Amino acid sequence: MSDDEWETDPDFTNDVSEKEQRFGGGRKAEAGAVDMTALKDEIRAAAEGGTSAKSGFERGYGGAHGHEQDAEQTTAAKPGKKTWAPAGTSFEDKMSARREAEAAEAPKPEKKAWAPKGTSFEEKMAARREQEAVRERREEKAEAEAERMAEAPFESVGKAFVNHYYATFDSNRANLANLYQDQSMFTWEGEKIMGAANIVQKLAALPFQQVAHQVTSIDCQPTSGEGVLVFVCGNLKVEGEAADRPPLKYSQSFVLMPLPGGGGYWVLNDIFRLNYG
Repeated sequence: MSDDEWETDPDFTNDVSEKEQRFGGGRKAEAGAVDMTALKDEIRAAAEGGTSAKSGFERGYGGAHGHEQDAEQTTAAKPGKKTWAPAGTSFEDKMSARREAEAAEAPKPEKKAWAPKGTSFEEKMAARREQEAVRERREEKAEAEAERMAEAPFESVGKAFVNHYYATFDSNRANLANLYQDQSMFTWEGEKIMGAANIVQKLAALPFQQVAHQVTSIDCQPTSGEGVLVFVCGNLKVEGEAADRPPLKYSQSFVLMPLPGGGGYWVLNDIFRLNYG
């Protein structure tokens, strides 16, 4: 390398200060430098106006195909997209506005009014309890009615017969004669009696005059010939016994058959047994 290649221009003057060399700002516009202050002002003005700033550095880098037009399209608002807040709003403000808009659009559940507006808390609670009590009573009534409607016919027949039989037995046993027929059989503690007249005679000859039946359970089943099998358990309180003496336990079974023409039922079989121990 010759010495001429290392020669410098003796007329060159370095007019850039040390600060300008470190932080910039010393290059002149005619040397091709970018005026940073003007560029910042241009970008700030574009942001406040809602448009993108156009500078020489943006060309070829903005879009999917490296064109300035694509860069402009990315900064413009997309059609059909809902704007939640105006341009220039902070991210937190945008999200807050979006949540408020979603909450306003969401359907609100209807609140049930328990009491008129302005009613005290105690009055509201009392009204609410009253409404709940009315609802519970209505539901209980509906359930009872459903059970009554769903009850099998033989259950109704058996229960009605038991109520009538023991009410008549405890008041006047002789009136039980119309429940039996000549084909009826009655068993009392192992003793078998046949026919309505003999059955009533046996009942009248029992060693007690007054007695009270306390039914504890009734079980019913249908039989062939549209009959009903009834099994009863209960307590037997005899008049004249000490008040502190426990009642006798008993069980009794009936086979009921329908009368011709459907006018009621008669007792085909009747078995009575005291339960000891």
